[in-house]
Amino acid sequence: KEQLDRSIKTPDDIERELGLTFLGLLPSVVDGRAGSPYGGKGNKRRKGRPPQDNVALGAPELIVHNHPTSGVAEAARALRTNILFMSPDRLFRKLLVTSAAPAEGKTTVACCIAIAMAQAGRKVALVDCDMRRPRVHRVFGKTNEVGVTTALIDFGTVDQIIRETGIPNLSMVTTGPIPPNPAELLHSDVFNKLLNLLAERFDHLVIDSPPVAPVTDAAILSTRVDATILVVRALQTSKELARRAMRAERGGTSLPRA
Repeated sequence: KEQLDRSIKTPDDIERELGLTFLGLLPSVVDGRAGSPYGGKGNKRRKGRPPQDNVALGAPELIVHNHPTSGVAEAARALRTNILFMSPDRLFRKLLVTSAAPAEGKTTVACCIAIAMAQAGRKVALVDCDMRRPRVHRVFGKTNEVGVTTALIDFGTVDQIIRETGIPNLSMVTTGPIPPNPAELLHSDVFNKLLNLLAERFDHLVIDSPPVAPVTDAAILSTRVDATILVVRALQTSKELARRAMRAERGGTSLPRA
């Protein structure tokens, strides 16, 4: 049975099967109300809940802020340290967080990393570039009326799309109205200019993107950033799918994925 199971189970699998450096391990984030791992069956019961309720009840993505002494928060800080130590002389300022397939926890990981960096006193912006299924605005109980897509039309609105999250040193930029051509927008020079404008205002940009396998958005974004973090979900992500995701976005960055 174990021979037939092709999923990634341990950090050793990542280094041995994928040839990548393991950056860190985040335990399963549990929704206290549903009592089940986030992204599992409990996630389905949360779909009808208004965004404001997610914040009031403590969205799983905010566990590093709401429960700073928890095991997940400690793991997020260890992940932050490993990322910063990957290149101490030239810090990675624009970080892309993606995964091989949907429902592997990339948004949760992006939020945890962004909050952990903000807790270290760095000025951080969490940028939602998942223009297929945006979710960052729901995590913080915000609307998605303005964001990346509106700023691409008018750079004069850049200051308006940077919104407070209620967490010290952490701001957020939502996607804005969903465009019909996300890949073309991300590939444009105007989007690259927008990222550079945001990078001038913050120490770090943590960018959430769609999964690598279904669409090309993450592969395009990987050419716009300093480093990419590939999220792999233990006992779920297959080795073949992880290799495919790695090949798809390897050309854009040099940071070993985890």
